[in-house]
Amino acid sequence: MYKRQDLNWPEPLRPDAYRQTIWQRLGDVMNSRLFETWAAAEVNDRLAGLATISSQWGRSHLLTLRVHPDAAGRLERPLLAKLVRRLQYLPRRNVRIDHPDDDIVTNALLTEANFTVQRTLTHMRLDLSR
Repeated sequence: MYKRQDLNWPEPLRPDAYRQTIWQRLGDVMNSRLFETWAAAEVNDRLAGLATISSQWGRSHLLTLRVHPDAAGRLERPLLAKLVRRLQYLPRRNVRIDHPDDDIVTNALLTEANFTVQRTLTHMRLDLSR
């Protein structure tokens, strides 16, 4: 969830972040990489949230949860539940999610799902325009 319009957690997305070419898919198969995405849309087909799992042989599963501010508080639980259910069918590995520390709703859900905080990273910005 994004609290500020000028900060996209943890970095801005590329416009094609969730599109894969046939060559990327072939490379993923050849290198035992997995990338799955689930989307939540509003009634007018506007994208409201995304949940992703990406993993590679020998590495932790990496989860991503992104919810549009207008849908905050409504989509975090079903998207996180989908991720946790899907993990049951994947090889057993560590699971990692990088998520903003000030997102109270999602952090409570992560704690409820038995995730624990391992590290906290603080992003700071200096406005030099003054």
